[in-house]
Amino acid sequence: MKNSSVKKDFIMPIVVLSVICLIVSGALAVTNRFTAPTIADAARLRADSAMHELIPDASAFTELDATGLPTNVIEAYAAKESDDAKHVDGYIFTVSATGYGGSGSVKIMVAVNTDGRVKATKTLANGETKGMGSRVSEPDYESQFVGMDDTLTGYNAVSGATISSKAYSGAVADALAAYKILNQGAAQ
Repeated sequence: MKNSSVKKDFIMPIVVLSVICLIVSGALAVTNRFTAPTIADAARLRADSAMHELIPDASAFTELDATGLPTNVIEAYAAKESDDAKHVDGYIFTVSATGYGGSGSVKIMVAVNTDGRVKATKTLANGETKGMGSRVSEPDYESQFVGMDDTLTGYNAVSGATISSKAYSGAVADALAAYKILNQGAAQ
């Protein structure tokens, strides 16, 4: 009698919960398989929209090899009037930086003019503390980098969010360093 009580009270709930976990895990895997392409397409559309927002005159963005660029630079693009145009109107770098929120907590796009100055910045993702570090993604903060060169002289950190501000400015600095590498130090 004791054996059936142990089986009923201990083993059966474990078996039932294990079967439920397997079924739910399988359902999630199937759902992910069907939704992953849609999610990837939506992310690409958001990135394309952000690039057009940063350099509206460009109609084509050619992905560049990010090998040899600073490690935080995820993607690099040359902005052109058309796919076959030889003249580059500017560059866009997607950069991830570690702020107060942890690894890769700030992801931004930085547009750099052909003279090596920041044309615009846009926050793509911000995992920083709401109300404090998240303020680095506000337009007033982002816009202060416009026109700056690699010295980044004169930007104002967000009060109370020094780590987040340093992460954002570090990401901008990495984009400018990537620009210099791509242009082999030609921009002064």
